[in-house]
Amino acid sequence: GRDPALTWTMVALGQAVSEVFNLNPETDPDGCNMVRGAIYGRYPQSPELPPGGPVFGFLRQSNVVDGLGRGYEGIMINHIVALANKRTMDGVALTTILEQGAQWEMGNTLGWFERYHLLGSAYQGFNANNLVLDLVRENKEGTIGDVAYSTVGRAVEDGIIKVQKTFPSGYKIYATNDFPLWNAYGCAGALAAVIVNVGASRAGQSASTVLAYFGDLLLAETGGLPDPDAGRLEGTGIGFAFYTHTIYGGAGPGAYSMDHVIPRHTSGFLTPCITAAMCLDSGTQLFTPELTSGSFFKIRDKIPLLQEPLKKVAESAEEIKGELKA
Repeated sequence: GRDPALTWTMVALGQAVSEVFNLNPETDPDGCNMVRGAIYGRYPQSPELPPGGPVFGFLRQSNVVDGLGRGYEGIMINHIVALANKRTMDGVALTTILEQGAQWEMGNTLGWFERYHLLGSAYQGFNANNLVLDLVRENKEGTIGDVAYSTVGRAVEDGIIKVQKTFPSGYKIYATNDFPLWNAYGCAGALAAVIVNVGASRAGQSASTVLAYFGDLLLAETGGLPDPDAGRLEGTGIGFAFYTHTIYGGAGPGAYSMDHVIPRHTSGFLTPCITAAMCLDSGTQLFTPELTSGSFFKIRDKIPLLQEPLKKVAESAEEIKGELKA
């Protein structure tokens, strides 16, 4: 699409201006937000890019209401479940590819945030270092609290976080020098918690609740380290629980598209967990993948590209790893 010509230019301009004036999201988030507002405009007062503004195009932007760059998110979660033939890790990988494709088109992965997205995608979406499956196996008879505890333990073991202070009670506060990597561990832990919980119940409805509370468990266990996706996973999980259990209770998790007004509000790390839940669901939902997405099961059989996406990603990474520079 033509969105990246606008989004990448706007994000790059914002970061360049911020760096000239020594602004960054850690020390002056309000200043960065003002710079962004000057470039993007202020929603809903200025949903369109005004001619003569810092960045604009000859053609009207492709989308005024839903935001730029969300094209790859325009698919129902149940459709992805069907394309993966209900294979959990393949469904997670395919969802991640689409979600992160959208994040790239939105410009969210540019510059400051590139490593954040790449690590989150690798660990949650593609099971880097086997972290997700290790956490699932370790807690196959456990709870989401056990998964949170194991996630912190693995992060300590791998040197991602370390004890900053120990109180007389024995309670420890942890710190990290690598927030993007800690975030990747947290997002992988959230996925593992969903797999453990839904795998036990075989009912996908609980996924939103797991995501709404897993972050709090990590916060308590680490003494306040940022929870997955800097709180977006928890906040969106709470909203998603409300929509899947009450106002939209009949639809259930799998009937949502990834660009829906609720699940769209993370950096692409919530919907892989929902896909996993619906892969593991045993038919408890009113709208099952078989009901909403029957043709997608057939499409998968006819298009080899859609088969075994996790394996294909690993093979492609192996092919190009020698060409990449640190």
